Amino acid sequence: MYSKDLVSIIIPMYNVEQYISECLESVINQDYKNMEIIIVNDGSTDNSLFIAEKYELDCRVKIYTKTNGGLSSARNYGIKRAKGKFIVFIDSDDYIASNFISDLLKGFVNDDIKIAMCRYSRKKVFTNLKSIKQIDSYETLTNILYQKDQTLFSVAAWNKMYRKEVFEKIEFPENKLNEDMFVICEILKRTKNISICDFVGYYYRINQLSITQQKFSGKRMDVIKACDHMMNEICINYNSDKILIMGVTNMKFRRSFEMLKKIVTDKDRENYSSEEKFLLSELGSLAEIVVKDHRAKFTSKITALLWMLSPKLVCTMIKL
Repeated sequence: MYSKDLVSIIIPMYNVEQYISECLESVINQDYKNMEIIIVNDGSTDNSLFIAEKYELDCRVKIYTKTNGGLSSARNYGIKRAKGKFIVFIDSDDYIASNFISDLLKGFVNDDIKIAMCRYSRKKVFTNLKSIKQIDSYETLTNILYQKDQTLFSVAAWNKMYRKEVFEKIEFPENKLNEDMFVICEILKRTKNISICDFVGYYYRINQLSITQQKFSGKRMDVIKACDHMMNEICINYNSDKILIMGVTNMKFRRSFEMLKKIVTDKDRENYSSEEKFLLSELGSLAEIVVKDHRAKFTSKITALLWMLSPKLVCTMIKL
């Protein structure tokens, strides 16, 4: 339906000289051609910019260089310069299938659809479009919170296409990790229905040099703040819906447990005693709620049940 509309592809770039060529090759070789490719060089200190500049031979490629401000800062910078009717975010160490743009565009079957999303994979395997269906934003948010079908219902910004108007009053929070979690409720609130395009179109790379893969630091606790922010948004914008409240409680339990695992296995564990104490308290207050929630994932229920029986045993199991 939207075969002639401009699509803005925003690619924040910071020190990804190993991966940027593969990312950009996948973008410029899309079977949909009406794109502007906005590369935001976020103060890279390696050869990323030098490599990216070779792609400026393609008139669709636009490179902007700014002082390093993080992923959110780079995305917001790109959004302000985007001219397309639709926006896509791609992390510069990932890449996309050749049909990523064209098949996501097929999801915009009417003007009420503001977001289309597809599956992602951590394996280098893409698929053709199988089907398109519409579900409401409430069901989408519920599935994200409960981690239903994780290859599709991700909190991440990058396996989705948005009408640009979605971001008219929304910015990614700067100087925060887990930035996508801070805005997902507001984004979904702006659309009634979402198109689910059933194909694997995005390859998500586990980059060991990324912040989320590195050892624990106090900054990693932003994920708990993100959960609290989501809880607040649900209370305000979704009238404290009980299912969504339970869903974000589940998410907070999982994220708290992930952070505790990082601390317990860190050789500098003693440096994070205050964070560990806080997480122990959080898990203690959330575990029983998760156990009693029939929508909770089986693995979450088991972890919560073990926690209720013996937090010390669970911590010992983590170390082993």
